[in-house]
Amino acid sequence: MYIAYRENNGSSPMNVELLSRAMGAKESNMPGEIKESDWKIFRRLHAVALERFCRRVIEEINHATSNCHENYHERYLEVFRLIMGRNEEMARAFDDMRRSKAFILLANIRESQLLTDEEFSEFSSEAREAVESILESRRI
Repeated sequence: MYIAYRENNGSSPMNVELLSRAMGAKESNMPGEIKESDWKIFRRLHAVALERFCRRVIEEINHATSNCHENYHERYLEVFRLIMGRNEEMARAFDDMRRSKAFILLANIRESQLLTDEEFSEFSSEAREAVESILESRRI
């Protein structure tokens, strides 16, 4: 389990299915549950993407702390802001790993550029199409 801090401001991420229904989408347009073969690939690549994400954040922290033009307090505040922002991104891509949420998580991982094209091509065409559909709907 990956722990990510989220402020409790009374709002929570809306379930994609509920959001789609509210927007008038038919359930048949929603990607179904991920196939077992894709789920196995997802579980393996999920760990790879998490490691890449953490490396990226650590590198950003290293850059922020090596800025010699700021005092220590300013550097601390920059690291704090960075961690808080990346923590939300981490939650979107890695928390609540269930088969019913796999396409959403995979779309978030893909959107964050944490998988190579070669790794993404390991998934079935159905899984890739489901993820691309999610990403396309976000661009509208």
